[in-house]
Amino acid sequence: MPGVTKRKQRLAALKKALTSARALNALEKARALIPDDGAGAQQVVVYGFACLLEASSAGLSILFDRFDDDELERIGSSLEAIGALQTLAAFRKLQRAFVSAVAGGRDRFDAAEWIAARPESRRIDRDAKAHSTEIEEKLLAFCKAHVEQLAA
Repeated sequence: MPGVTKRKQRLAALKKALTSARALNALEKARALIPDDGAGAQQVVVYGFACLLEASSAGLSILFDRFDDDELERIGSSLEAIGALQTLAAFRKLQRAFVSAVAGGRDRFDAAEWIAARPESRRIDRDAKAHSTEIEEKLLAFCKAHVEQLAA
């Protein structure tokens, strides 16, 4: 039963990864063990972690330059699934403005630049530390609660 053995090994590795003292280290180690094309809890972690990395380096507005519409929806769903509700609210506010800009005739690149330059977006991006902290805490708790599904 090679599939069962591999799953048990991944589960053991995930459990060990999630015991790292620093939350970000634990998440980095866990994320490395999860397939990019996973579904369910795995997809939540893949997109939640991507959002964490981008938001911590440049704020939430950068997401609209880096990801396509399907990926943005997955990010929003991931934020909702982990319970990062303050970050989700800020993300949805930016997303509504982005969608409106595209519907108004801007191409995606121009809309992403426009979003990043708006005073409201800059205020949201100044909260990058708070967003990153929320995502990190909620994503780590999600990983610990769903470790069995992440190992599948």
